[in-house]
Amino acid sequence: MRLLGGVIGLALLGIIRSGYCQQPADSTARVIALPDVQIAGSLQQLVVASGTEDNKYAHIIGPGGGNAIRFLAAQAGDHQLRQVRLHLRHASELPANKIQVRVVSVTDAGNPANDNLLPTSGLLQTSDLPKARRTITLQWPLNAVPVPERGFSIVVEGLGETADEYVSGVVEEHKHVYYKISRRSQPGTVVRTIDAFKLPQLKGTRPDPTQISSWHRDALTQQWRPDRAGSSALLVEAIVE
Repeated sequence: MRLLGGVIGLALLGIIRSGYCQQPADSTARVIALPDVQIAGSLQQLVVASGTEDNKYAHIIGPGGGNAIRFLAAQAGDHQLRQVRLHLRHASELPANKIQVRVVSVTDAGNPANDNLLPTSGLLQTSDLPKARRTITLQWPLNAVPVPERGFSIVVEGLGETADEYVSGVVEEHKHVYYKISRRSQPGTVVRTIDAFKLPQLKGTRPDPTQISSWHRDALTQQWRPDRAGSSALLVEAIVE
């Protein structure tokens, strides 16, 4: 496993706008969504990306599905994860579902664990995504998130109207794509269809034949499966200090 392509990053000094992903009763346990933040400089932080941005590739985040990118721990010193950044492909349409972001530990097998290292999940509502033109940055200013020795995985998953909804099929009509939505509690039953192009679309990376650190989740079984080498991964950035 290798550290995904990283460059020296810059510290966040200015915030244009901010919106709360969640506001739990414990006000210290919150994750904040920052659309299109301004970045200004400090060499104290390292920005590690999942790959090289490629506008030809995008990932649609549908109900029940998910993507995960593994990042290795820094080689020396104690480090903390400060921010996670997503890159939007299309944000002008009102998305038909929500996006949840978690930072999880890594199992013995190397796949994403079913936990969350953040103080709470970053839940991007339908009102959050259209505010941003290019990026959504998540941060947790009142909490420390140490980087585990094995590293961590950034998980981006789609949520439907209910927790057990998933994409069960595709319908093509007049060169347009619609997703069939089913529920695991009602197997074989289509409860609704949604316009695939109104779901959140996130940018992808340039395909890399050595890419072995990205995973996708089977929408029906909810099992994580490694992506094939040479496929485009989800473009995400981890900001480590």
